[in-house]
Amino acid sequence: MRLFSALICLLLACLIGYFSMTLGVDRRGEAWAVSDFYIYIFVVVFALPFWLFLFLPLYFLVPSKSIAWRWYIAPIIGVLVGFVGSLILADGRFDIREQPFLRIYFAPAIVGFFTFLLGFGFKSQIK
Repeated sequence: MRLFSALICLLLACLIGYFSMTLGVDRRGEAWAVSDFYIYIFVVVFALPFWLFLFLPLYFLVPSKSIAWRWYIAPIIGVLVGFVGSLILADGRFDIREQPFLRIYFAPAIVGFFTFLLGFGFKSQIK
């Protein structure tokens, strides 16, 4: 049951990450029309292994009474892990002048925020 709740948590966070990546994107003039479902699958395929590797050990090994699973600490950990992960994948380049800056650097942080926030919710409910 705990593994199922952790996977549901990750899939919901990827859905929120999908919304953050497509927010404000004007796709009317695209030469190649991409289905929203394909974008979500893209987010899941690339984000899920990263978060499985980082989130599941914390979810299963850190007890629910730990300070890391407080509602105000867990999302901060997720944001930091997501942002550092995006910097690692971008080879440490942090250029605010890039056009899709928010989607490239902050979508993993948003996914991390909601992954750990939902993880807190599931962990506090399922004991």
